[in-house]
Amino acid sequence: IRTFAPELLIISAGYDAHIQDPLGTLAVSTAGYASLAGIVYNLAAEVCGGRLVGVLEGGYNLEALGEGVVVTMRQWLGQRLSVPAPEVSHIPEPDLSLLINALSAHHPLVRAGE
Repeated sequence: IRTFAPELLIISAGYDAHIQDPLGTLAVSTAGYASLAGIVYNLAAEVCGGRLVGVLEGGYNLEALGEGVVVTMRQWLGQRLSVPAPEVSHIPEPDLSLLINALSAHHPLVRAGE
């Protein structure tokens, strides 16, 4: 994103990677979505003057979908969530450090810590 320097970020906001989604096989928690939304918010502020659009895509667990949308909007409205409230996420966040390190080592566009 920093290299491309877009004038606007358009995010396809799908929540079917949520750990409670019956069709997805990933394990992203509500806290994980809040973290991702915060990263996107910060990048939009940095590279394109905060111009950020979200388009709601998928999600097949209505409770998880609702939680994901709420934490995303809270992040994007500047209501920063450093630690999710207990009612937001009751599932432990999986440790993704090994995956992130592997991607950082093998993908030319990924830099560790960004």
